[in-house]
Amino acid sequence: MDRHPIQLVDVTVEELYFKKRGGSESEKQERDFSLTVSRSDYDKSEKMFSVKLDMEVEPDVEDKLKSFEMRLSIAGHFKVDEDAFPTDKIYDFAERNAPIILIPYIREHAYSLTVRAGVEPLIFPLVQVPSFKLVKQD
Repeated sequence: MDRHPIQLVDVTVEELYFKKRGGSESEKQERDFSLTVSRSDYDKSEKMFSVKLDMEVEPDVEDKLKSFEMRLSIAGHFKVDEDAFPTDKIYDFAERNAPIILIPYIREHAYSLTVRAGVEPLIFPLVQVPSFKLVKQD
């Protein structure tokens, strides 16, 4: 199996915050959340860049006693093989592909925190993110 020229080398947790507002929730509720993606500049000397995902779940406005709020922040650190990947395409990869790679990590933290807090487990929904594919031109 061929390795991609950009590899995820580390995932760090920047923030895990959970605040329970009341009793346990007995029924599944759809939650509003926001997901923000940011990236670092490309470090040419280290051949690395980072992408950060920030997820925030707002409390249920209608029933604050059965509500919680949660913030999660993770960062993925990627190393680039410049001989196999054009550096002018790194930011495209960071904005399109890297979030897809990191979403399972934030999904696991969201699920774990809600289970441990005794509320209905939150399963981060599948999202559509446009992917980036490098096409070799002859």
